[in-house]
Amino acid sequence: MALGHLMGGDNSEQTLRNRQKLIQSIQADSKDEGLNRMLEGTNDRIEVMLDPTKAGTLNTGGGPANLLELFNPGNQ
Repeated sequence: MALGHLMGGDNSEQTLRNRQKLIQSIQADSKDEGLNRMLEGTNDRIEVMLDPTKAGTLNTGGGPANLLELFNPGNQ
């Protein structure tokens, strides 16, 4: 849910770029594959907000389809 909050509020370019930096910082420290997929999807959605022409080329799915996949990734 916290990642979803990165999509709302102030959507100025500087704020969105700062959110991407935050995501990259978390990814650099994380070894959690599921979290990193979700972070990548969130980062890509922010990139599409910045440049809508990238919508077809980026992973905007955001990782697991539901919370069960996130907490039980062995059943993929």
